[in-house]
Amino acid sequence: MGSADDTTRGILVAGLPRLLKAMQEVKPENVIRWDQQSGRSLSCTVLPDTGNTDAAVCKPDSEKRIIAIYSHFCTSPRAQLWHGCQVLTLIHECTHFTDVFDSTDDMYGVSVGLSFWAQDNPTKAIRNADSLACYVGFAD
Repeated sequence: MGSADDTTRGILVAGLPRLLKAMQEVKPENVIRWDQQSGRSLSCTVLPDTGNTDAAVCKPDSEKRIIAIYSHFCTSPRAQLWHGCQVLTLIHECTHFTDVFDSTDDMYGVSVGLSFWAQDNPTKAIRNADSLACYVGFAD
């Protein structure tokens, strides 16, 4: 996270139980394959499928726990945690829910580059979806 101060700890202590609850609330019917038709049921416009995007959520719909998945998600490994995978993607998306971490996408990546970025940007890292997903996914 780039910092081990009390503010960072406080954000994690408050947010991690909410993340667990949100992930337990996601059911198969909450995970939709994104297309033009399913996109109309969301209250905001998510990115069109470019072939590289894995998933998206619509923050105004946080209480519905809807995660839109794209075609690239289906080709990702399920749980290869040292690299991008479906598990980290779902954690990432759940951190975006406004009642969980209300996270941002200031920096993408599941690599050492993310940790270097966090060192220079600790106030952004604690609210960054990939930083939070890696913290959860790589915890021993």
